[in-house]
Amino acid sequence: MFDSPRGRFSACGTAWSRHRGEKGTEEDYRLLTSKGFQFVEVNGDGYYVLPEGPIVYLYPNGEWDCEDPKGCETLEEYLAYLELYLTAIRARF
Repeated sequence: MFDSPRGRFSACGTAWSRHRGEKGTEEDYRLLTSKGFQFVEVNGDGYYVLPEGPIVYLYPNGEWDCEDPKGCETLEEYLAYLELYLTAIRARF
């Protein structure tokens, strides 16, 4: 069984429940949009996305999740990591 803030998945593929992402606080919104993220809401599920593809989910309990947190403990740490990563990618093109 695999558990994450995104949901629960059993090895046989039968159990799946998903926590819906949300906009978060105004401070969360300002922080993420200042980094270039856009908030998207589809069928009651919300998340932040960059044009380059990284997605960040915020949850009502103050937790967050992303595709590749690189061991970051806080959202701010992840955004600092992501900024360096995206700078390197953008410099190549």
